[in-house]
Amino acid sequence: MKNIIWTISVLFFSLPAFAQTMSMVDMLNIPSVRDGQISPDGRSILFVRSDASWTHNLNISTIWHATIDGKESWQMTAGPSSTTAPRWSPDGNKLLFLSKRAEDEFTQIYVMNVNGGEALRLTAHDTNISSAEWANGGRDIFFLADDNKPSEQIEREKVKDDIYKFEQDYQQKHLWKIELDTGKETRITQGDFSIMDYSISQDGALILHNRQ
Repeated sequence: MKNIIWTISVLFFSLPAFAQTMSMVDMLNIPSVRDGQISPDGRSILFVRSDASWTHNLNISTIWHATIDGKESWQMTAGPSSTTAPRWSPDGNKLLFLSKRAEDEFTQIYVMNVNGGEALRLTAHDTNISSAEWANGGRDIFFLADDNKPSEQIEREKVKDDIYKFEQDYQQKHLWKIELDTGKETRITQGDFSIMDYSISQDGALILHNRQ
């Protein structure tokens, strides 16, 4: 019994010598994982991993591919620009993601083969894109995009006028569609409201959306 008490005492008083409190830098260096997407065949997943980049002084998000059992994982995208929102094509052969790369003024849709290779920029939209989803068997992609800024607001921003006029400076967000074969973009909704989220039927004929 005395030996047990002595052993516990030694371990207790030895803890501070080995324990180390995590610093803010340690915490920032811990990667975060989000937006997991199961493949159509159920065998693998796509997810977004964010890592601190001290060189660029920001968090950079990359897309990773992993087997469903978690035994293997590999990085799909790289570089100084973040890549987010991966979505499997219906046949599981391609994925789309969002990124604002060096040549992009705004966030665009990119498509790449699941087996790797260079990503192809699909859109050249003149505002930021979000919430991209495959539709119509992979022939179309729907997405949300901000309305264009009025010329008056653009001029104010050029001269660094930081007065924010909420009703004038707020850009509504609307639903668009792009055809993969032709690259043709079509605006689906318009008006003095924003599409907050949406869901599309498998054939792309019906759209359920929430607006405000």
